[in-house]
Amino acid sequence: RTLFVLLLVLLKVATVFAQTTIRVPANAPTIQAAINMAKDGDTVLVAPGTYHENINFDGKAITVTSGATSYSGAASTIIDASNYGPVVVFNEGETLSAKLNGFTIEGGHNDTSGCKSGGGIYIGNSSPTISNDVILDNQNYGISVTGASSPLIQGNDINGNHFVLSSISPSCGNVSNIYRLVGSGAGIGLRNASHPEIISNVIENNTLKDGSGNGANSNDSVTGAGIRITGTQSVEIKDNIIRGNVANYDAAIAGTISDMVLGQLDLVQNLIYDNPGSGGNTTQQIYISGTSSAAGAPTLIETNNTIYGGGQLLVFYFGKSSIQN
Repeated sequence: RTLFVLLLVLLKVATVFAQTTIRVPANAPTIQAAINMAKDGDTVLVAPGTYHENINFDGKAITVTSGATSYSGAASTIIDASNYGPVVVFNEGETLSAKLNGFTIEGGHNDTSGCKSGGGIYIGNSSPTISNDVILDNQNYGISVTGASSPLIQGNDINGNHFVLSSISPSCGNVSNIYRLVGSGAGIGLRNASHPEIISNVIENNTLKDGSGNGANSNDSVTGAGIRITGTQSVEIKDNIIRGNVANYDAAIAGTISDMVLGQLDLVQNLIYDNPGSGGNTTQQIYISGTSSAAGAPTLIETNNTIYGGGQLLVFYFGKSSIQN
């Protein structure tokens, strides 16, 4: 019996040490080729350079990293989709053990002829860890989170992404796949998600525009250039800087007319300022919506935030909530 237990322990130790590091380009020519080789627990370590590709984690609990420890180190390792996106996809039930760290994510633009939306990072029914990245100049969104997803989005610079309502032809309809036009929120869009955490990011200079390209109408979809929340169970937005985002209305954080957050919104220790309205519109920084009836109304916990240049608007019903400091 003792020998059997010892063999089990040795087998577990061997399994731990079997976890490998796959180097790009030394061991694999592309990041996706390395992901295809990797097994759960492995690390894909990417050397500095520009990689023109789209990548999909394929449900694997792996770390794909440049080795950067902050987003300032991401400038030297770039994943560029060359105007065809999304750049990075998580849509096979990935957990927090699926980690994307230390890259510049760019070039996720629309292919209107193929009815495919661009975008930086698409997360569908998955919960990866996104850290220390620069998500830069992608069309339609920086990060889109949909379905039963609880990702950790931490320590990133989400910068200069732009959503244009007219960018995909109406003839495309509601394309039912990961490339569809998934809803506004040029920086981060949360749609019917579970419990996303948005912590210690800089969300800046993202823009929403209507079909005319100037954001001049009152379409409710053209709100929330920094963060847009729709039908999400609960959200933690903590220690972020949200600035310079431009939308028709409610440029920093916005939701739908009702049922923005179904459970609880924690808005803690954020700096939110200089998020202007476009087309000459005046705007508050934040629009936070409860529900259209008192039954099942969400809770708002709002603590230690600095909100400057327009304030916020709270509408409809909330449960017992706290706004302080």
